[in-house]
Parts: sequence; structure tokens; C-alpha cells
Amino acid sequence: MDLKKILTIFIYLFFGINVFLIFQLTENKQNNQAQITPNTLVTNMRDDNIEFNKLQTEQLTGYYLGGNINLKNWATNNQIEKLDKVNVTLDDSKKQLKGRLKQPVLLVNDYNKRKTQLRKIIYQNNYVLHAKQYIYNDKLTEQANLGGTSTTYVVYQQKLANDQSVGSDGKLTLEINHAGELVGYTQTYIEHVQKLRDPAALISEQMAVATLYQYNEIPNNTKILWTKLGYSSLMYVDDSVVLVPTWLVQIKNGNNYNLLRINALDGKLMDQAK
Repeated sequence: MDLKKILTIFIYLFFGINVFLIFQLTENKQNNQAQITPNTLVTNMRDDNIEFNKLQTEQLTGYYLGGNINLKNWATNNQIEKLDKVNVTLDDSKKQLKGRLKQPVLLVNDYNKRKTQLRKIIYQNNYVLHAKQYIYNDKLTEQANLGGTSTTYVVYQQKLANDQSVGSDGKLTLEINHAGELVGYTQTYIEHVQKLRDPAALISEQMAVATLYQYNEIPNNTKILWTKLGYSSLMYVDDSVVLVPTWLVQIKNGNNYNLLRINALDGKLMDQAK
């Protein structure tokens, strides 16, 4: 059975199991419609000292996507042999490739020039596999460096459909040491990406934040730093993955940062590790 059939069947089974929960969610939204109107949302969140910029109410559309993450398929021995600038380690349990540069590359200090320099480096065939399928992600780069370690991380996410991945699958993370040298990277990749269903309406940015607020995921005295829409993993079937449109919401409360994820199709909270 081909990938699309497997994933489509799995999605329909998933829908069957969750139909009651989805009905409850819809009913709850209808019963609480007055609580999530734009004016009321702004008032309630402002009253709780939650800071945020204007939230968009536009409804976009997205897809269920399916793909294959089998490491041996997207990182074959022949492909790895061409990576003569790095020493490669494969972690099949995480479907992840790790590369350590044989000779670290000194990078310039200027932010924009460094981005250009990194792009030129990784786009060479002997550094990173499938490199041109990734796009620099400024928000997730910022989030990756909140730990304050001596290592600086630069995050690229894989292009998917009309957007990009924002999860752990389809991710390329570059590592820069304290001396400003590119020393290595970790990589995951999704191949044979397919649209599994027709496009569906997504919850708006405003509805995503409102839902997180109602779930008590956004406490008082919090600042919403940014939001972003992309695709992250919903479920796995052996070496296949189903991806769903996902809203990311980065918040700060005191000195604590938290990256929240919510399914942009049904408004459910998602595993933050996805």
C-alpha cells in the first residue's frame, strides 16, 4: 500500500476516534462565542496584564500533509560519501543526521553578512544534504538561543507546500562555537511530501491566542513575543509522518520563556516537542 493510502486511512481512523471530542470543542466555541469576540478578548487579556500586538482575524487555509522520514532513504551511503567536508553520524531512533565539520569555518560578525555566508556554505553539495529545501527561520533561531550557552544556533526549516515546517521534523540546526566558527549541525528531513486532503479553513491568529488563553496556557503578566504559522508533526505510522498546520506562540512571563503550539485546524493543544 502506498504512503498516501496508509496516511489517509490513519487520518480517517483518527477522526473517527476523536469525532466526539471535536463535537465538544465546536459546541464549547458556540456556547462561549461572546467570550472570544475581539473586543472582549482584548479587554480580558489587557485586564490580566497580558501584552500583545494586534492579532489578525483573517482565516487562512491549510492541508494535512504526509511524508517519509526514513533516514536510510534520504541519507543513503552514496549521498553521505559526497559530504567530504563533514564527519557524519546517523541516529536512526531520532531519524536524525549529525554532521561535524572536519575544518571549522570562521564566520563574519555582521548578522546579515553571516546569514549570506552560511547560506553559501550549506548550499555546497559537500556540507549538507538537500540544503536548498530549507529556509532560514528567524523566530525559531531566536527561540533556540534562549538558553544562553556558549554555542549559537541557527535554525532552518524545510519548505512544505505553501509554507514551511516549524517542528522537529524537517529541521536543520547549525552550531556555531564561542569563537564564531561553524562547527556542525543536526538535520532531519521529510521526503515525498504529499497533500492528503483538500484545503481546509484554519483558525485565525486571534483564535489561536484566545484558545491558549482559555486553556490557561497564557498566565497573567505575560508578554506574547511573536506568533508563527507552519507545519508540525501530528502522528507517525512507522517511517511515515502526518503533518498539520500549527500556530506557534512564543510567550515570556518574568524570566521564563515558553513556546506554545496549537493545531490550526481544530484548535487543540499540541505536544510542545513536536
